[in-house]
Amino acid sequence: MMESNQLRTHLDALPPRSRTAFAALCCERLLPTYQAFQVVERAGSTSVLIDALDAIWAYIGGATLSSEAIAQLQATCEHVAPDTEEHTSLYAELALITVSAICLTLQTILDQQSATAAEVAERALAAVDAYLNRVADPQLTVHAVNPAFDAWIASAPLFASERQFQQENIAAARTITMLQDHDIARLRAIERTRGIQPFIRGLVKNEMPER
Repeated sequence: MMESNQLRTHLDALPPRSRTAFAALCCERLLPTYQAFQVVERAGSTSVLIDALDAIWAYIGGATLSSEAIAQLQATCEHVAPDTEEHTSLYAELALITVSAICLTLQTILDQQSATAAEVAERALAAVDAYLNRVADPQLTVHAVNPAFDAWIASAPLFASERQFQQENIAAARTITMLQDHDIARLRAIERTRGIQPFIRGLVKNEMPER
């Protein structure tokens, strides 16, 4: 299982488009949590985030994406980010993380830094941490930090799975520029069935938007 310092080393060895591909795969895994926010809170727009991801994957496939276009996509994504003072469900918190991760993935196109791609990976881990903190904490009221509970989260299967998925994403990113469009579409679809998965787990009624 890959730790954060190992991840950074692997990202340093990747070419820029492959780093962006790694980050984009993490975002695909987060996307269903934003969809859950849209269903539960009747707010937001998953299609906006999908449009941004489509543009990112077009770039990975060789298309040009100008700094102006990137800034516009980031602004559009931020516009559909939830206000967590207005929306207080778990899925609002996860949706905010998802928007942040997609904006950072767009930023990797501009700065081409492995550190930015690593931040996306940290967002994916933060989403799992936030989810487990809300659904597994036996104390429902505000309370002091419990080191034992935090240690349990760090070793929980869902958290370990996220690290494993990131390791697999690094491997996929190494060959991403050699893949055909249908291969990339398959990768994206696979990632959307991994991770927290509020719909697949039956946590949210299956009313996902078409896009």
